[in-house]
Amino acid sequence: AGLDKLLKTNGSDSFMVSDHGPKERESEVEGLDGDELSTAYFAKRALGIATGRLWLILLALLFVAIRSAVVLWQPRVQGDIVQEAVYGGRDAFKRHIMLYGLLFGIQAVATSVQGYLFRRLAGVLAFDLRKLLFIRTIENDMVFFDTNNVGDLSTRLSSDVSTVLMPVSSTLSSFLSSATMLFGGLGMMLATSWRLSMITFSVVGPIIVVYRTYARWARRLSMAQYGARGLANQVCVETLTSIRTVRAFAAEAEQVRRYDMAIGESLDNLLKDARFGTISSFLSGVLDSGASVLVLFFGGMGIMKGYLSLSDLVAFNMYVNWLNTSYNSMVANFNSFTRSAGAMYRVTQLLDSAPDIEGDAGRNGRRIVLDEDIVVNDVRFAYQRRSESPVLRGLSLRIPSGSVVALVGRSGCGKTTLLSLLQRLYDVQGGSICIGNEDIRNVELTSYRKQIAVVGQDVQLFNASLRQNVLYGIDEGAMDDAYFQECLEISQITQFLDDLPEGLETSLGPQGVRLSGGQRARVAICRALLRRPRLLCLDESTSQLDSISERLVQHAIDDLLARKPFPCTVIMVAHRLSTLANCSRIFVMDKGVIRESGTHAELLAMPDGLFARLAEHQNLQAGNTFDADTVPGDSIDKLFDEIKP
Repeated sequence: AGLDKLLKTNGSDSFMVSDHGPKERESEVEGLDGDELSTAYFAKRALGIATGRLWLILLALLFVAIRSAVVLWQPRVQGDIVQEAVYGGRDAFKRHIMLYGLLFGIQAVATSVQGYLFRRLAGVLAFDLRKLLFIRTIENDMVFFDTNNVGDLSTRLSSDVSTVLMPVSSTLSSFLSSATMLFGGLGMMLATSWRLSMITFSVVGPIIVVYRTYARWARRLSMAQYGARGLANQVCVETLTSIRTVRAFAAEAEQVRRYDMAIGESLDNLLKDARFGTISSFLSGVLDSGASVLVLFFGGMGIMKGYLSLSDLVAFNMYVNWLNTSYNSMVANFNSFTRSAGAMYRVTQLLDSAPDIEGDAGRNGRRIVLDEDIVVNDVRFAYQRRSESPVLRGLSLRIPSGSVVALVGRSGCGKTTLLSLLQRLYDVQGGSICIGNEDIRNVELTSYRKQIAVVGQDVQLFNASLRQNVLYGIDEGAMDDAYFQECLEISQITQFLDDLPEGLETSLGPQGVRLSGGQRARVAICRALLRRPRLLCLDESTSQLDSISERLVQHAIDDLLARKPFPCTVIMVAHRLSTLANCSRIFVMDKGVIRESGTHAELLAMPDGLFARLAEHQNLQAGNTFDADTVPGDSIDKLFDEIKP
C-alpha cells in the first residue's frame, strides 16, 4: 500500500501530460511494472547513455579480460606447485613459483588500471547525464513544472543519478570480472574433472530460484525507497525556502513530522530489503557449503581410486572457491543493479520527457519582429489541473503596436494567463494569438521570447551579484554603458546603490534576500529595460509591496512609461485604477472574456459601464486597491456577479 501511494504521488503520468492532453509518443519507461525493472532494463538504458564514452568502456573491458585470464590460470599453477612440492623436483617447483609470482604481478597491475578506468567512466557519465537531465528539465513546458514538484525533480538530478552510476564506479568492474571468472571457471572445472563438475552444478538450480525470488522483491522495494526520498526532499525544499513562514507560524514541529513520515517510509522499505537480502544470503551460503563438502568427499575418493590427481583436486577446489566467490559477488552486484534499476526508471522518465511547445516550431520556426499589432482571436484556455474550469472563454482583443494598454479585472479572470499565453509558456486550446498575421505557434521561440520582458508580482532573483541579476540573459559585452546607467536611473536603483557594501558587485543572496521587496521590484524593472523589449508586460508589479515601496516602484514605472527609451508595446495588469489615466486603451476582463474596452475617458463616460461603476465605487482620488482580493468587504465581488456571462 505504501508503494502504491508513493507511485501515485510521484508517478510517471505527470511526465506524460501537457495542456493538449497525453503526449502521443513512445517511451521505454511507460507501462513498466516492478517485475520489468530488471537488470537487463538497467543495462539497456545504461548502455544507451554511455555510447558517447565507448572508447573508455572498451579500454576498461580489455583490462578486465587481461585480469580474468590471469586469475583463471592461477589455480592451475597452484595445483602444479602442490604437486611438485609433494612428488616433483626443486627446479620444477621454483619455476612454478616464479610463474605464479609473475601472474600475481600482472593481476595487480590490471586490477588497478581497470579500477581507475571504471571510476573515471562513472565520473564522466555522471557529468554527461546530469547535464543532459538539466537541459531536458529546463526545456520542458510550464505544464511540466505545474505537475511535478521541485523537490522530486532535484532528487532525480542528484541522488538518483548517483544511485544509477554507483554500479559503474563500485560494482561494474567486479561484476564483469566475476562474470568472466564464473563462465571461465566453469570451463576449467569441466576440463579438470567432469564428475566433480556435475556434483557442483547440482546446487546451481536452487540458488537461482533463491536469487530470482529476492530480486523481484528488491526491485519493488527500491522503487518505493526512491519515491520516499523524493517526497522527503520536497518537504526539505519547501521548508527551507519558506523558513520565514514556518518560523512565523511556529510550525517547525509540523514540518519535522512531515519529513519524518517521508524518510520513515524509505527506512521501512530499506529494512524490508535488508531482511529479504539476509535470508537470500543465508540460503545461498548453505547451498554453497554443501557443494564444497561434496566436492572434497568425492575428490578424495577419486584420488584414492586413482582417477584424479592431487594437483587436479587442488585446482578444482580452488575453481569451486572462485566459482562461489564469483557467484556471490555477481549476486551482490545484481542486487546493486536491481536497486539502481529503480533509480534508472525515475531518471529515464525525466530523460524521455519532451516538451510539446518547443517540439511544434522549435528552431525551424519563423523569426519575426514584434513590431505589428497583437491580435488575440477567440482564445480558450484551461489549466490542466483545473480543466473543468476554463480561465479564458473565447477572449478576443487587438493591441496596437507601440501602445500602452491595461488589463483590468478581478483575480482569476485571466489577466496573468493571457500574458503567459503571449509568451507562449502555454499554448492556446482554442483560437489563436498572432503578431500581425503570424500565429505565434509558428515562430522560433528563442528569438521571440528575447523580445519580451516581464515584471511580475513575485520577483525572482538569483544568488549572484546585483550586476549579474540586472544583466540576466543579456550579453554584458554588448551593453552600452550610457544606456546601462540610464536604466539604473529610470528603475531608481541608483537611490539605494550607494547603500550596498560593494555596489553593483554586491551578492544578493538566495532569492535576493539582501534586498527589500521594493528594491527587488526595481531590479526586475531594470532587468526588463535592459533587454530593450518589443513587448513589455507589467503584471501587478507593485501588488505585494507596502505603500512606501509601492509609491517608489510606481514612480519608476511612470517614468518608464513616460520616457520609453525604446519602441515597445506595453501591457499593464492594473493594480490600482489611478494608474490607468495615461493608458491608450483599457480592457476590462471578467470570467475569461473582454466586457469593455476604450480609453480612460471613454470608459468613464459609460454611465452603466462596469469600469465607470468601479471608479465611482472605489473613489478614484483615494487610490483604493482595485483587486477584489485586497478590498475590504465583498462589494467588488457583488458588482462582478451582476455581470452575466
